[in-house]
Amino acid sequence: YSEVAPPFMLYFWLPSKVNVERYYIRRDFIFYDIYDTDAARLFDLVNEMEKLFNLADEIQGQVDSSTNRVMWSEWRGGTPTAPMADEGFYKMSFEVWIGYVPLS
Repeated sequence: YSEVAPPFMLYFWLPSKVNVERYYIRRDFIFYDIYDTDAARLFDLVNEMEKLFNLADEIQGQVDSSTNRVMWSEWRGGTPTAPMADEGFYKMSFEVWIGYVPLS
């Protein structure tokens, strides 16, 4: 991480239901890790991310996509950690669930 200026984010996408024939509505998990050297800025960023993702049914019509229709989103929580001993970054990890219907 030494060559990257904070704040920065890493994410991992995990599709949970991939068989369209069995499941019409899919639910995917997205895991985020945000790193920053300023704890106050990190918590501000995480609060903004929560506002963006924790929309429930209100997200319908908010995501422009020709391949999917997003039905709902849910913030599943976050976990702050102290600065890492070697790198000196504060870290916040959180999970978001996204429900959608494939259009193709």
